[in-house]
Order: sequence, then C-alpha cells, then structure tokens
Amino acid sequence: MHVLWQDDLKFFSNLIAMINDPLCGFDKDEHLFITPFVDVFEELKDRGNVEFFDEGSGNWALVHCISSNANRVDWVFFHGAVRKASVLLLRKSILKKIVWRTWGGELFFSRESKNILRSLLSAPLNSVLAERYKGFRAFGVANLVDVLEVERRLPGMQCFHMSYSTPDFDSLALASESLHPNSDEEDRPVEILVGHSGYEGDHHKTILRKLSRFKNENIRVNLVLSYGDSNYIEEVAELGDRLFGKKCRIIKDFMPKADYGRFLKSMDVAILDDMRSSALGNFSALVAMEKSLYINALGVYREAMEVEGLPYRLTDDIDNMSFSDFASPLVYETRGMLSRLAPKPMCCGVKRWHSMLRELDEEAEASL
Repeated sequence: MHVLWQDDLKFFSNLIAMINDPLCGFDKDEHLFITPFVDVFEELKDRGNVEFFDEGSGNWALVHCISSNANRVDWVFFHGAVRKASVLLLRKSILKKIVWRTWGGELFFSRESKNILRSLLSAPLNSVLAERYKGFRAFGVANLVDVLEVERRLPGMQCFHMSYSTPDFDSLALASESLHPNSDEEDRPVEILVGHSGYEGDHHKTILRKLSRFKNENIRVNLVLSYGDSNYIEEVAELGDRLFGKKCRIIKDFMPKADYGRFLKSMDVAILDDMRSSALGNFSALVAMEKSLYINALGVYREAMEVEGLPYRLTDDIDNMSFSDFASPLVYETRGMLSRLAPKPMCCGVKRWHSMLRELDEEAEASL
C-alpha cells in the first residue's frame, strides 16, 4: 500500500507511471495507492489502483488510514514529508511494516521552535520519536544525501533507494549539448540561482544580503519560489526586488521539466544553503552539470560532496570574496555525472525498486 499523503502530483504521477509501465516489470495489481487529497485523487484515479481516503488529511486521519489498512497489506510505503506527530501516534505493531520514503526536511522536532512549549518538549519527544523511527522496516531515499541525513540522526537504519525517475526526468540532467552552454556568450550576466523553493531553510534573505555587494556587477539573481510559505515568498520577492531591481528574476510558476532542465543548465552559480536534505532533484542535476555550488558549512550537502570528492564553495565565504572569484567556475576533477549524487537513468531506479521488493517479499514469505 502506497500512502500518498502530500497535496502534490510531480512525484506521485511518476511513481504510478513507473508501476504501471509494462516495460518496468511490476505487477500493478499488487500496488494500492491511497490519498486524502481530492485534486491528487481526481488526477490519478484513472491511472491505477487508486483509492480516496475521505476522513481528512491531518495527523489523526493519517494514523487511521494506516491502521485501518495495515492488516490487508504486507507493507506500507509512506511517501512525503515526515509527519512527526503521526509517527508518535502509530501503534508499535504497525511500525515494522512501514517504509517511509522521505522528501527531505527535518526528521525531529526543532529545539528552536517559536512555540515555547514545543521547544521545551522537543528533547523528550525526539527521544521517543527516535525509538519509533527505529521500529520502521526502513527509510526510502533518493540518493547519498538522504542516506547521510538518515545516518546522522538514526545510525544503522536501513535505507532503500526509491527513485521517482521517468524518461523526462532523466533528460533534466542527461540531455546536454554542453555542461556550460553559456560560457562563450559575450556580455551575458552571471546567472545566480538562490534556493529552490519558498521555505526559510534556503536562507534566501541572508544570501540576498550577502550578494547585494555585487549588485553593480553584471549579474542576474534567480529566485525559484513556485511553492512554499506564501508569506515568506512575498517577503523574499520584495527583498530581491528592492536589492537588485531588474537584475532579480522571480519565478513563481512551475516549469515543464525539460524547460526547467534548460533553466538549471543556464545557471553559472547555484546557492543551496539548506542544512538538510532537500531539493535533491535540483542538487543532483546541478552536480551532474558541474555547476559552481555554494553550500552550508554545517549541512549534509557538504558531507555528501566530501564523500564523493567533488568541489564546492561555502556560503559563509561569500562575504570575503571578490566578484571574479565568486563567479569563477569550479573545476571538477571527477566527473559530476559519474558520482552517486547525479541523477541516474530510469532503468537504474527500476532495478533498485525490484531489488527492494524482492527483499521485502522474501521477508513476508518467511514470516508466514
């Protein structure tokens, strides 16, 4: 059973397309998809074995959805951002059936919450939460970044690679006439990507202020704000416009994947300052394209780049850099495309899914 507990289609559509594709070799009748979101259900209902859960989309509803269906399935695959409160509410007997395909983000309650009570309760709740996570069968991950994120917080936890790849996603990073297609164009601005979404984790405001010292240079700052916190998005857009004027491009609409791939390819510098696993589609594609990446000194991206021996720069260093140093390309002595961080062809993702399902099937049969 696949629990689609996110009001989102970009990944779920890929998932169902992969399971249903005869060339991928899955038995689609073995896979049930459940969602509480009307828009997701309406879009997907004709594509596979999709059911609508009509009792809400909150934490208690999620617990009820999993609990009421757990007895009729061998495994529960949860897709989406971790619902920490719901994990605390699940029966322990159900946890061993769960494979949680995380979409990045924080696995635990923040000790820096603006809510004082939540901040005080974070330590004891996180202790309980860690034990609950350890009761899961496994975590599902996208690539090495997620593996390192889980290992940081839950040492020894098994991870399965669960890609949402489709042929059009492959083209995002793999179809390229040149890794640096703009390098020969004269008088073009240095294209700078800041963040990937409208959430505070990307530290847009801090980064924009750091970049403001280059506002008289030939640059264009690109802010991808197509989803996230609406109030925060407006604040970031306003600051970008105030600091850079016409040199700031604000993107609030989703692009077709091929167009977004070309957009990423046109960037000279990409700044992803999130400390945790997020934006892996962007990060992976930028690594494959061998872009100049600026990342957080304490973040999991840095750890991943170190493990793979790939070059990077730190956002902390921007304040002390000349513009020419800031904008200069990084030299990848090891091809980014060949690293474990780069997007893999769809066939690799399908093989990993089959490997995971075989392992789980053997466990289910052994328990009978």
